[in-house]
Amino acid sequence: MKKIVSTITRTAMLIFALSLPFIGNTQTVSDFENLTLSPNSFWDGSDLSGSFASGNVNFHNTYNTGWGIWDSGFAYSNMKDTTTSGYTNLYSARTAIGYSNSANYAVGQNNAKLHLTGAAAGKQMNGFYATNSNYAYFSMKDGDSFAKKFGGVTGNDPDWFKLSVTGYYNGTPIFDTVDFFLADFRSADNAQDYILKDWQWVNLTTLGNVDSLVFLLNSSDTGTYGMNTPPFFCIDNFTTADATVGMFPPSVGHAGTTAIYKDSTAIIAWATYCQVSRGWQNVADISLGKANVGDSSMAIGPAGTNGVVSLGDGGVADLTFLHPIQNGPSWDFAVFENSFSDTFLELAFVEVSSDGINYFRFPATSLTDTNVQIPSFGELDATRLNNFAGKYRGMYGTPFDLNELAGIPELDITQITHVRLIDVVGSINKQYGTYDAFGHIINDPFPTPFGSSGFDLDAVGVLHQNLSSIIENSKSLSFQIFPNPAFESLHIISANEKILKASIININGSTIYESTPLSQNCTLDVSQLSPAIYILKIASETAINYQKIIISKR
Repeated sequence: MKKIVSTITRTAMLIFALSLPFIGNTQTVSDFENLTLSPNSFWDGSDLSGSFASGNVNFHNTYNTGWGIWDSGFAYSNMKDTTTSGYTNLYSARTAIGYSNSANYAVGQNNAKLHLTGAAAGKQMNGFYATNSNYAYFSMKDGDSFAKKFGGVTGNDPDWFKLSVTGYYNGTPIFDTVDFFLADFRSADNAQDYILKDWQWVNLTTLGNVDSLVFLLNSSDTGTYGMNTPPFFCIDNFTTADATVGMFPPSVGHAGTTAIYKDSTAIIAWATYCQVSRGWQNVADISLGKANVGDSSMAIGPAGTNGVVSLGDGGVADLTFLHPIQNGPSWDFAVFENSFSDTFLELAFVEVSSDGINYFRFPATSLTDTNVQIPSFGELDATRLNNFAGKYRGMYGTPFDLNELAGIPELDITQITHVRLIDVVGSINKQYGTYDAFGHIINDPFPTPFGSSGFDLDAVGVLHQNLSSIIENSKSLSFQIFPNPAFESLHIISANEKILKASIININGSTIYESTPLSQNCTLDVSQLSPAIYILKIASETAINYQKIIISKR
């Protein structure tokens, strides 16, 4: 039997693995031992109090007086009957005792709710212990008049019974759900099938700072009227950390950071073209004009070598590459900003496209407090930010994983041709502000009424690229290239821009020919090149462009 049976959704697992947040010694355990019960009894809410409290948690309860039954939410119990099956043994845990041989535990129904109180309200939770109710256990083990036996007659049916926990803050779900399997028969190896019958820990740290939770049950055994498996579960030792912590990877130099240094060998290519549409220096006072520091060419090539281009409030930068970015293991590209510290952070949304027309945004999360505006040179906490460019200081890129956007019909994550950055207007004034993927208004330094207003784009580095494709003519420049195919000479004429360098690259990515004409036209001697397909790289004063060429022989 599996000993660890909890699972976390993909994004939450990634963050959990990379950035376990600091949890101090301050914690409170709701163990239900403060609640008085006679031996082998339970509380079902028949006193109509509507809830009960243990530790820093208030557990909701609804009792139906018309039917004389516990209708929803939580109850608590010290029942020890592990032999009786069916609804009459509703309040018994399969373990017969609480966690660590304690007397009391809580029993929950589908859609049960709780609220954090006192020092735990709006803070992070550690987790709780869970097991099956006796009623659900025997129903899955043997089947009954409503529900099937898990595994079926042969034992091969891929059945499962899952508890899902979602965190809320001010009525809004704030992050991924934590899933925990109370039974799982999906393995091809029947020896791995289980129905949980002991207490197992459910880790909730990935939910971050919350003030309430909702518990939902789902099963593979469903019918016309919904789930057939009895919708009950048991919990004990619900533990709150009672401290506000960030839930996302921390700043550079701290354990769990995901920052990528500009000289990392993981970076295999850089953006080759950038087009910028500037935003205002201050969207609330457009008389100041638009941002004006740098130009689009400064976002081309490696980080830290070519200056930056400031986008201004809501400004946009579109970047392309020699080869498309493709989804690979872990991170696929990284965006570099030029912040001078780990806390003065100017943010941007990140979108990608595989056709240059349809763009899709990485779901960004901002948990920064919005009661007071972050001033022009105010500070942000990286552990409260996710999927924003600009999360890390200069020379360190914020990485992005294309797998987060998998399954979007109009997006081919093996062939990303364009990356778009959109400056976040960090005003908490709803007239100007921008919002994250969960509807939270984003608070970052505002206003920044300077020529360098907004996100300062340094570079975009590529970690995984599709070498089988080439993005040609990223910018519509007035270049003529002829003849193509070429035999002995290749002519390049620019209508209005000086050609700084022309290079020929073979299919292995090696530069085999270079010329630096420093004029608007040049002729390349290709007579010594073997017949093949090559890439012509043309560096002008504003961009780097690529064109497929063919060298042939008469």
